Amino acid sequence: MVHTTCLTVRYGETDMFGHVNNAVYLSYLEEARLQFMEDLGFVVVPLILASVKADFRAQAFFKQKLVIETAVDRIGNSSFDLVNRIKDEAAGQLIVEALVTMVHFNFDTKKSELLPGIFREKLSQYLGK
Repeated sequence: MVHTTCLTVRYGETDMFGHVNNAVYLSYLEEARLQFMEDLGFVVVPLILASVKADFRAQAFFKQKLVIETAVDRIGNSSFDLVNRIKDEAAGQLIVEALVTMVHFNFDTKKSELLPGIFREKLSQYLGK
């Protein structure tokens, strides 16, 4: 299963060249992650972003409608990887492909913790798609 988040590029997300600034894509990925977690039923989960690797394939522009696909690539003991594909909604053209690592984190001890069983179970629905 693949989770999808849709958005439209706003004017303030573009730069002087008229395309989406590369830093904005991190916000798009965050929006997709938050929607994904909320749709899984986890509104507040102590997760930290450990890594993001993004490959830029094409440009996006003001008012362009985008679809962000989210799937789970790996589930570890205390972390998991998400694969995101940002595409043009109409043409399906791949704009950005990203690999994101999230860590279940205890903010009191400042250490990672095992992923809870229910969280692992819900993530596995999106594994390898």
